[in-house]
Amino acid sequence: MRIALHADGGAKAGLGHLGRCGALAQAFAKRGHSTVFVDVPAECRPWLKERGFKTTALGRKRYDVIVADSYRLTADDLARLRRQASRLLVLDDLGTTTAPCDFILNGNLYAGALRYAAEPGASLLLGPRFAPMRREYWRAPKPRRISPRLRRLLITTGGAVSAALIERLIAAAKSALPDLTVTAVIGPFEKKPAAQAGVRYAHSPAALRPLLEACDAVVVAGGQTVYEAVFTGAPMLVLLRSADQNDNVASLVAQGAALSIGAVSEDFEGNLKRTLKALSPARRAALSARGAGLVDGRGALRVADILCARPS
Repeated sequence: MRIALHADGGAKAGLGHLGRCGALAQAFAKRGHSTVFVDVPAECRPWLKERGFKTTALGRKRYDVIVADSYRLTADDLARLRRQASRLLVLDDLGTTTAPCDFILNGNLYAGALRYAAEPGASLLLGPRFAPMRREYWRAPKPRRISPRLRRLLITTGGAVSAALIERLIAAAKSALPDLTVTAVIGPFEKKPAAQAGVRYAHSPAALRPLLEACDAVVVAGGQTVYEAVFTGAPMLVLLRSADQNDNVASLVAQGAALSIGAVSEDFEGNLKRTLKALSPARRAALSARGAGLVDGRGALRVADILCARPS
């Protein structure tokens, strides 16, 4: 089968949409199908190429499956994609898609609570069982060891430009726990900052799983990376970067799998300081345990199997 993926991304939009479509592309390839990303913003093409993905212009070409993942695609855009595909899969985090499509995918914890505007014929793939995660998460998670002291903190705020935000988080964390060693993930659209004591910068790492497994806790924005943190059992402090992350953050907090440090418009630095100081080994163990089993990492494979098994 020939499969095209149309995803949003960039210095402002970040890499969440491209990342989860990359997971789907890996799953389709694992099942023996041909994949290509179409109409990718120029600034994102090097990031995809480094990860082994092909890109092209959609033009008028037809595909067996088109995957659409962008808040910027209008109903007319989706209708055009549907005409160029035997099957159209739309990733819909908000339940607002009204254009004709064959599948709606929402792999978030809150997915089952939404009402979907899609036409009755669309199949709904809902919840973390279908959360598309990259192949590094297809292997079972390692047992999580909770250290007596919080010594290693990971900070990852997504692929969008966020250097100033990261520096504020680092400063707040080091103010709360001066002996802390911080690893900060820097996206591909940023320059690597100047070195500072007790801080390591990971610039556009090929894989996040090893960093999550090595940390004692993680400060993470409320996008798709939260599921990677849950998978590895990393005790998680979540920062709300945008309104579309609100349901994600609220669901994780309600499950007891994360602590919220508020939104970027709030006193997140003060919240982070207070939370880190109070984050005992028992509290970290509880966060890790409550997140265990929420996501098994194999959602992309399930989606690929369903789309490729259904007759045209």
